[in-house]
Amino acid sequence: MSGVSISGLHISQGNTEVLTGVDLEIEPASFVAVLGPSGCGKTTLLLSIAGLLPVTAGTISVGGRQLSAAGTTVPPEKRSVGWMPQEASLFPHLSVADNIGFGLPGRRKAASRTARVAELMRLVGLDGYGDRAPSQLSGGQAQRVALARALAPKPDVLLLDEPFAALDTQLRGSLRQEVSELLGAQRTTCILVTHDQEEALTLADRVAVMRDGRIVHSGTPSEVYDRPSSRWAASFVGDAVELEGRWHAGRVRCALGSVEADAVGFDPAEGDVVVLVLRPEWIVLRPEWIAHAVESADARVTGISYAGHDALVSCALSDGSVIRARIAPFELPALGDRLRLAVRRPGLAYPAGAGK
Repeated sequence: MSGVSISGLHISQGNTEVLTGVDLEIEPASFVAVLGPSGCGKTTLLLSIAGLLPVTAGTISVGGRQLSAAGTTVPPEKRSVGWMPQEASLFPHLSVADNIGFGLPGRRKAASRTARVAELMRLVGLDGYGDRAPSQLSGGQAQRVALARALAPKPDVLLLDEPFAALDTQLRGSLRQEVSELLGAQRTTCILVTHDQEEALTLADRVAVMRDGRIVHSGTPSEVYDRPSSRWAASFVGDAVELEGRWHAGRVRCALGSVEADAVGFDPAEGDVVVLVLRPEWIVLRPEWIAHAVESADARVTGISYAGHDALVSCALSDGSVIRARIAPFELPALGDRLRLAVRRPGLAYPAGAGK
């Protein structure tokens, strides 16, 4: 088991700096998701760890062994880094067994090679599929073969480049959970690049959020979701409700009333204008349903977005602000209903006027 250490990483392509001072520490046998919008540098980071892009400045080390620095790069084949791509990219002229065995060193004895391939097919749930051609596989089966091929040489680190993105929603959910459990049992150090927030939060031990070539927040899934480091991170990871208000003694006075809040990353003075950020599920539509007394605000239901497992209810406050509450589907109000809104837990306060 090997950890990954990335320090002060800068990568330029032509005159454009794509990564600008990335620092990331990954513990051995952990599963880290790198999450960010398109163009933020996620794939560039993955390619640099694989040894496919040179480093302008900074270092990349795996298991204490430096693999990349300015002017020096250990070749990809000597890094002990596996790769599972977005699409399986199997060799169409090779069988399932031969595709998996392609990832093994050529010097391995035939009997040992056959045994390793058979072990991997059992591991990914494809026992008995060795003679099949890639064209005879479903999308999920093809991704399992790609995973087995990446694991064949027992890499120190496995890189996953949005490996479930091409699958349909139902298959994507079931396969990524299977892969997560399999990799956890193998104690493999994994780095997943994704723009799928649910995928990052459900699979990873830690999540690194990227923006414009930098990691702007790194922590456990709950830390990244419940206490993001900035307004931008709060709005990118999950759904966020924003209300401007004034800071008074640990509370924000806004259209929802006086809401208890934690100031994130700054120390506001009394009366400062701040932005209160709430998650829709923190908002209660009928505060009389909860045990303790809370301050509440009048609202009118202006929209309902039903998703089966839950619903987002849009509510207009007296000042014209519209906020969204996430509720269970059996609690649905009707359009036009007048309700009182409250907040079930402290919100998050960020500086106003500085953008996101």
